[in-house]
Amino acid sequence: MSLGIDIGHAAGHSILSLSGRLNGSTAAQLESWLAEQAAVPSVWDLSQLDFVSSAGLRVLIAHEKQVRRAGQSTTLVGVSPAVHEVLRMTGLAALWTLLPSLEALEATPGPAIRATPAADETMTASTGARVAVQRQAAGPATLLHWNDGAWRGASLRRLGLSFGRGGLGTHRDVAMARPLRFAGLISSLNICLDDGECDVLAIAEPDHTFVRVDEAWSFGGAPTARLRVDSDLTTAALGEVARTVSATPWCAMLMLVPGGAEGSHESAQSARLVFGVLPPGDDASWIGCHIAIDLVTPDVFTAPSVATWLEVLPRLAGEDLADGLPSELPTGSVAFLWGAASAAAAADHTLRIESGPGEAGDGDETELIVRSLYADCSRVVLTRLTGGYSASTSQVESFDALGRRMLPTVLKVGPASMMRRENEAHERYVRPFILNNASVGLGMATQGELVGLRYNFLGVTGDQGALRTLARGWSVEPAPRMHDLYEQVVRRTLSPWYGQAREVEAALYVDHTPLRLFPGLIAAARATLPHDLDAPTLRCEALERTVPNPWWFLIHEFPRRQAQRIRCRVSITHGDLNLNNILCDERDNLYVIDFSETRERSVGSDFARLESVFLLLQRPAPAPGTATAQFLRAVEALYAADTPWYALPAGASVLPADDLAFIGRLRRLAQEHLGASAPAEAYLLPVLEWTLPMAAWPNLPLALRELSTWVAALQVERLETSRG
Repeated sequence: MSLGIDIGHAAGHSILSLSGRLNGSTAAQLESWLAEQAAVPSVWDLSQLDFVSSAGLRVLIAHEKQVRRAGQSTTLVGVSPAVHEVLRMTGLAALWTLLPSLEALEATPGPAIRATPAADETMTASTGARVAVQRQAAGPATLLHWNDGAWRGASLRRLGLSFGRGGLGTHRDVAMARPLRFAGLISSLNICLDDGECDVLAIAEPDHTFVRVDEAWSFGGAPTARLRVDSDLTTAALGEVARTVSATPWCAMLMLVPGGAEGSHESAQSARLVFGVLPPGDDASWIGCHIAIDLVTPDVFTAPSVATWLEVLPRLAGEDLADGLPSELPTGSVAFLWGAASAAAAADHTLRIESGPGEAGDGDETELIVRSLYADCSRVVLTRLTGGYSASTSQVESFDALGRRMLPTVLKVGPASMMRRENEAHERYVRPFILNNASVGLGMATQGELVGLRYNFLGVTGDQGALRTLARGWSVEPAPRMHDLYEQVVRRTLSPWYGQAREVEAALYVDHTPLRLFPGLIAAARATLPHDLDAPTLRCEALERTVPNPWWFLIHEFPRRQAQRIRCRVSITHGDLNLNNILCDERDNLYVIDFSETRERSVGSDFARLESVFLLLQRPAPAPGTATAQFLRAVEALYAADTPWYALPAGASVLPADDLAFIGRLRRLAQEHLGASAPAEAYLLPVLEWTLPMAAWPNLPLALRELSTWVAALQVERLETSRG
């Protein structure tokens, strides 16, 4: 599609109208047209412009720079939603005045950036230099000093307006290996390496972009006054005025110092942005730095508030971060002044992250994820819910700025692919069915290779809002009560899933291969287990007989049977419904978390998942020798060919009574949802799917890993018997 360029008149204005698409193919057309015009209208109608690309944006910005150097600006009218979204995403929407329609032109006084505020008073420094002062209504400013040597992670939003030393990189060691000087403008970061190389970075997400701070000054809040230098004066003299105006022990200043040989902002096309902090004392020795900035327009110097040009400045070119402040401030310099009663240690005003029981501290990436997602808190305590093979899930106790306990949340951190699956499953399977018995996403943050999700829970109220996992309750509560709570999850919370089971020809060997979640499982087994994985059978001394080799079965039979279809009932299932993924509050309301593996599969798979847990993980593994033999004899009976897959044989009674009772309940629930005539594969393959991986989990004792191989072998034996 070509670009339409037309000039018309409306509301007393000459109007330039663009239509079509402003992209890489048409940007040169507009650029050439603009260059040929003696005068270009200051009002552009973009209501018929369907799309603008980065190439088109460059032409628009270049034109705006040119007209603003002449003391003018452009108004964009009727910007379409698609174009407005591009301007919003790139942070350029604040560069122009945007009006909804041509009719709005008559009611618009013009861009606020061109307004020149009147001074409340004029002050004279001891040197005789004059400074026009415009006071602004503002609360107390915050002035923070980062100097604890912790290379603390701080987002650009948290740093506010800042300068100091630090480094870039998620990990502390990476940042410390290449330190740099920096100046932050919230959505812009100016850096200078020790070797002299400098750069300016436009930051799209200042809330989630972090600097590792070694030492820095930062200040936030609204400025208390705007100062305009009406005659040349020294920086020290400006300090005298600043102390008088702010009447506070600490002053912070953001100064715009015009460039140009004449020293007048009227002819300036560049300027220096200067940060300064004036500590208490009799002298006026500023601590600070300055950056050379190519300003679009001298009108920035007459902006009525710092917020106006802070939206514009980071979009412009800048370079050459330098230490120190200029000693002389020429006429036309503008300063925004903050006053602070004290300079606080940043460590006392940044999020404090603590580890609760079972939380091992997951490193720098997780730390920054927590700082991103819990920026509204003053303190958080993380308690591990699950260790996870690929992800970790923690309950988070959080406190606001006044120390008040906030409602409990859960944080899950894992690889980006897993977190994407979690989000997709949540939208597709959880929100339409589970409603207020599932987690509700409050935010997502990415650092390095990890992504974090913050969840809360509908229905949890009050400032206590205690949550605990069923796994934790299992160790302190009577077993029958825990069994009943689990059944409530099945019959109430997850019944919208299981109640929709339908009978289909299912690819069970595809749906339930352990290699889907654990692709490195076979390699890990070869490296850690004493068995020959390539032998079809293994000799089990505890059972005094040969059993099928479950590893050979995984390597050879799973691929061979992928095309096989087995008729059974399928439904939406959780996919990892262990006791750490079920939470209970103080009123016995139950909630389900962690949906990265939620999808359609055999309706019995969630129950089968827990059978493997209770066989091998819920109680300590039996000691080698007689105890192992007794345990395996009980497991052998549990998977006996002459017993229906959903029944509990008498020979399994050597297992702990509570565990055996729960396995019996799991099998009854599976029978209820799958049907008594369901093939054994619909239940046994999901059991095997979670039993085999335990043999290669490095955090499990070797004896338990070897034991899980024998349990998996007996499960395979039953599968093969059922098949025959």
